[in-house]
Amino acid sequence: MSPGQVNGRVVFDMTEEVAIKLASHMNGETFRTMDKMVISTIGELANMITGRAVTRLEKENLAFHFSPPTMITGKDLTVFEQGDMEALIIPVEMSLGIIEINVAFKES
Repeated sequence: MSPGQVNGRVVFDMTEEVAIKLASHMNGETFRTMDKMVISTIGELANMITGRAVTRLEKENLAFHFSPPTMITGKDLTVFEQGDMEALIIPVEMSLGIIEINVAFKES
């Protein structure tokens, strides 16, 4: 990595209900459970949003590297962060529900 580059990760946090509604809307069909198609759709959405953001930042001569999205599902999960990362949580409220985009990064 070159000096001035930023490393980090992005987490898209939403309820299972919101994920199912969002995948249903994006695919034009109704899903009722958190199946492989829902997980794939949410993963692709995360890739598109993160990729577009990184591309726009790079146009401003900012070098960002984020780890690829990982899908984690379950109830009462706890995520532990490295203490040396700056974090930003962006709530996105839409008619289908709320998604919180959690971005953590550090300059290398």
